[in-house]
Amino acid sequence: MIGFQLYGGEPDNFNNFVLQIGNMIDCSAPRISRKKRELIVYPEQIRNENEYAEVNHNTYCLDFPNRSMTQGWLVFPQKNESLELEGLTTAVDSMLIQVKFDNTLLSNSLARAFDEVGTHRYRTDSTMTAYYHIRQSGVHPMLSVLPDTEPAWSLPAQPIVLPDSLSSTLDYYLLVNEEEFKRLRKYVEAPSKLIVDYKYEAVKKKKQAKVDICDCPDDYLQADAEESTVRVKTDSLNAPEYASTRRARRKLVRHFLSERNKDRYCKVGRKTFLRMPLSEVLQRFTSCPTDYPFFEVYRVKDLRKKKMITDAELDMLIEYFKEKKKLLDEAAGKPFQSNGQTYYWISRDLLP
Repeated sequence: MIGFQLYGGEPDNFNNFVLQIGNMIDCSAPRISRKKRELIVYPEQIRNENEYAEVNHNTYCLDFPNRSMTQGWLVFPQKNESLELEGLTTAVDSMLIQVKFDNTLLSNSLARAFDEVGTHRYRTDSTMTAYYHIRQSGVHPMLSVLPDTEPAWSLPAQPIVLPDSLSSTLDYYLLVNEEEFKRLRKYVEAPSKLIVDYKYEAVKKKKQAKVDICDCPDDYLQADAEESTVRVKTDSLNAPEYASTRRARRKLVRHFLSERNKDRYCKVGRKTFLRMPLSEVLQRFTSCPTDYPFFEVYRVKDLRKKKMITDAELDMLIEYFKEKKKLLDEAAGKPFQSNGQTYYWISRDLLP
């Protein structure tokens, strides 16, 4: 924030202007400092006060970075004098230099933090650099190859070919704690509870009954009688006809929509989510790729339309989730303990 007074008169109004601008700087500096602390990784960058330093006569600024975490300038003239606009230009240029220096300090501290921790203390993970073909180190080359990725450091979970002799023997596993495993089971259990039923029809068929001619045990006549049975109704191609699946389709879409943004950094809108392929939806929840071809073809909104996904395909989809639920129920009895926490090592074969 910059406060600049063009003319300093005798009345108190001119003094009040200077005092009010100074008060605005004093009030905004602590709030900006609190937000800035979310980006700071080293305690030596923290300042518990915001003190001024005198730059020139009647020109003051927050003493950044020695005694202040943010920037602020206050420039005012002598009594009954005017200030040239060159003073404003100088203040703005000086403040922009301070802001640029502030950003440089933050960037360098974050780079230093990543250099000191992480995978073998490399600046970037080798998997990520191989996936995006990053050969140079530094921030600018990374951002230049990630123009359409949000966030910029996102690394999608999908097959990545690496020059490693062990790549052919590796498989995908999902490591989850107990709470995450409960969420996974609940996510698979909801579709498996849906019911898709057939249409039934009553069929009458003749049944032969015994009618005694006399009291002799071996003498009887065959008499026709009718009895009713129930069978699945079929169409002209002898395929079973399904009852209305509208309720099951609606519940399945609502289930996917309800889980789309839980514990997610990047939120997805409803319309965008409905246009996603089912494979992307499941990968978004499990963070693991799916190999089921059905999920690559259809989108979430296709579940609503019988012309896109037939009742038979919907029935097959529900049976698929039932099988995955059965496998996850078996895996529930195979946890392991580490540092007092319960974890599960879930193979990709158990994931939808």
